[in-house]
Amino acid sequence: MISEFADNFMRGLKASSNAYQGPSVMMDLGGLRFGISTQEYEEIRTSMSWRWAEKQRYLRTSALQFQGINTVTKTLSITVIAETSHDLEFLPVVQAMGDDGVPYRLVAGAARPVGGVTTISGGSDLGLWCITDLDITESEMMRDGTAMLYKASLTIKSYGEDRA
Repeated sequence: MISEFADNFMRGLKASSNAYQGPSVMMDLGGLRFGISTQEYEEIRTSMSWRWAEKQRYLRTSALQFQGINTVTKTLSITVIAETSHDLEFLPVVQAMGDDGVPYRLVAGAARPVGGVTTISGGSDLGLWCITDLDITESEMMRDGTAMLYKASLTIKSYGEDRA
């Protein structure tokens, strides 16, 4: 389950913020809220792909056979400007969640179109998602080596729940 460090951070976030009330929440991943009054993501990229197997044919060009839908991947671009010590706790919490090795529930914040076709209503349950990658770049260093600016890329993949 979620580490003690991440659990304490989430408890403090819930106590000090009303971020989940109204449209200020962009997204919630396992209790980790992205929003105006918490931590925003600047960009979200969604990747979808499909599996096609190539079948060799005698004296003809190869043919493709549909094998199924691949896992949907979302990559969030995050910038953290360290103004308080609380700001420095966000990325270690994400890392602790990834270390836990469990899928987390993803909930949409406000209603919005996705891919120009589908509309997601606010508070929609988007299923279980796994944290697969977290890349962090630190810059704008202080004299003691502490970074003031953190740019991160968080990648999550849909867990792939089985159909009943």
